[in-house]
Amino acid sequence: MFKKAIFIVLILTFCFSLKGQTLIPYLDNGRYGYSDINGEIVITTKYDRVENFNADGFALTNIGDQIIYIDKTGK
Repeated sequence: MFKKAIFIVLILTFCFSLKGQTLIPYLDNGRYGYSDINGEIVITTKYDRVENFNADGFALTNIGDQIIYIDKTGK
């Protein structure tokens, strides 16, 4: 029972940390991606245009003429 409780707490902590994670757009060789506040690359550069993440955790991006909403994992 105790192991289940710890597991659930760890999963919830991970989920909330992703939602609260601050990602910053960055430009490299004419393409945009996102890094965290420590400069660690979280989403590789592949977008022509990006916007900041909204309160729901989604960002509007473009690849060519295609408009894509992504989450903070890049999916």
